[in-house]
Amino acid sequence: MTVKEFKVQYSLGTMSSGACVDWIYSMNHPHRIPGYLLATLSKNDSWRVRRATAHHENTPISVLRELSTDKILEVRMSVASNQRTPSEILDKLAIGTGYQLKDRVAMNPNTPPDTLVRLGKCFHHPTYFYAQDNPNHPDHDDYAFRRLHSRMTNNA
Repeated sequence: MTVKEFKVQYSLGTMSSGACVDWIYSMNHPHRIPGYLLATLSKNDSWRVRRATAHHENTPISVLRELSTDKILEVRMSVASNQRTPSEILDKLAIGTGYQLKDRVAMNPNTPPDTLVRLGKCFHHPTYFYAQDNPNHPDHDDYAFRRLHSRMTNNA
């Protein structure tokens, strides 16, 4: 389905939220869905549509900023996973949130070093490892070396 066909069906209300989500994911390629259409979809009543919109790599930064405060965790997790999400949004998402969201912030390549250091102090093991594995973490090289050394000495 083309963007033009989608806009007609969406504006007529003849498309289910499931079909809408499927279409967004099928079009997850830069510039296949125009930013203005993603901005419209970000206001959909269905959290699944908002989550798919937050996940799309062409979603405008202003829309990601708005979706980062969505009441539904899965929507915020998609914002945290989006590689276009700016560091200041990721920093806000990492404060006082659940581990699922912190894990995604820790894995994002745009997460700033100070946020990764803070996340690296989490007692939740996956978050700690994701933060240490992120190339932006100040101790990333030391961590990668220690992990490699540990594997080599344990397998020897």
